[in-house]
Order: sequence, then structure tokens, then C-alpha cells
Amino acid sequence: MAVILEFWKSKSDHSIRVFYENKSYLFAEFLNLAESKMIVTSIYNEILRNNPKVGVKGSVGEVVGKYIKDHFLGMDIANDVVILGNGKKVIFNLEDPKK
Repeated sequence: MAVILEFWKSKSDHSIRVFYENKSYLFAEFLNLAESKMIVTSIYNEILRNNPKVGVKGSVGEVVGKYIKDHFLGMDIANDVVILGNGKKVIFNLEDPKK
């Protein structure tokens, strides 16, 4: 089963939000879910695969948080992250706000 995530920045309170399993969460609430550790670790591992030197620039949470801010909040493209096979395959739908 696929894990599908959509990230956005709320215009009203400027918080980072996540749409996951048909529910909207504040990012901090999402991180408290039992399955979020596997999800965040899968995203982190995919970031490292694509950018091997990124991992030395902070903790898992810091790296993933910065990546979300830099790549998934600029525009509203659905399905920012798709995770397949319990984290074995991660697909990023990167948003380039400069376009």
C-alpha cells in the first residue's frame, strides 16, 4: 500500500501542514503518529540517495524539515511524496517555485 503525503504552508497561521490518510495534521502532530518515524526515515534516506552530503548538515528531522520547506511548499502540486513497499521506494514530486 502506498503512503501519500501533501505538504503546505497555512496562509492563516503560517504553520506547516500535512495531508496524510485523508486527514490534515499540523506537522508537529503528524510527527507524533506511530508511523511517522518510518515515513520521515524513508524521506531522509531518499534525500541522502539523491544528495549524499546532505546528511552531515543536521539531524534527520532538520534535514527532512528543510527539504520539505525548500521543495514542497512553493506551489500546490498534489502528492508531494509517495512511499511504496514500507519505505523501499520513495518518489518526490518536487516543486520549483522559480518557474
